Amino acid sequence: MRFYGKFLEQKNLDLIKNVQYTDELDYLKDVIFIRSLVYVYSLSIFVLIPGIIYGISINNMLVVFWDIVTYIVIFILTYPSKVKLSIRKWIFVLSIYLLGFQLLLELGMDGAGILFWVIGNITSSLIFTKIQLLFVSIVNVIVFLYIGYVIYFGLTPETFSKSLSFYDWFIISIHNIYLSFIISLVLNQLLNVMKRVLIKEKKLQISVKKTAKKISTSN
Repeated sequence: MRFYGKFLEQKNLDLIKNVQYTDELDYLKDVIFIRSLVYVYSLSIFVLIPGIIYGISINNMLVVFWDIVTYIVIFILTYPSKVKLSIRKWIFVLSIYLLGFQLLLELGMDGAGILFWVIGNITSSLIFTKIQLLFVSIVNVIVFLYIGYVIYFGLTPETFSKSLSFYDWFIISIHNIYLSFIISLVLNQLLNVMKRVLIKEKKLQISVKKTAKKISTSN
């Protein structure tokens, strides 16, 4: 699995070698996405199997279905193809969000739904622009409001966490949105610092080349 993961990573990185990037940070984000995608695919089998077993044990086939579908989607996205990386980013993030959304609706806080939503937020912060992150934030708010509506009017399935009240969900939602905002802010600041370092390094390389050229010319 590790060897195959390295193979997939290299093949995906080869696809962006000939792409002309106007911003070094955009290239860095694409590299981060590719490597993260391969790691997620390689390790998600350890989440898939317990998820399937748990879904079967509570007789909830929707949990099993969404676990399997998400794994298949990630496998397809990981395989090197001509599909644009920007499209693969959106499909990947939306599949993670959709899995989290379904687990939250089916299980409440008894499942890993909230965790997948946090993972979706972290991934979005790393690979998307500020405008795209605004769209993601709006989707977050809409989903949390919808789940709150389902809890408030008692429309939850039998496997949903019965101890989770509307007030509990409201507190969880506020903290999750706040956490998403903090994560996004911190990661974007980190990426901006990395961008400045890359720019300085590039300028230094140009300066070194110019100095070396002057020395060779003077000799």
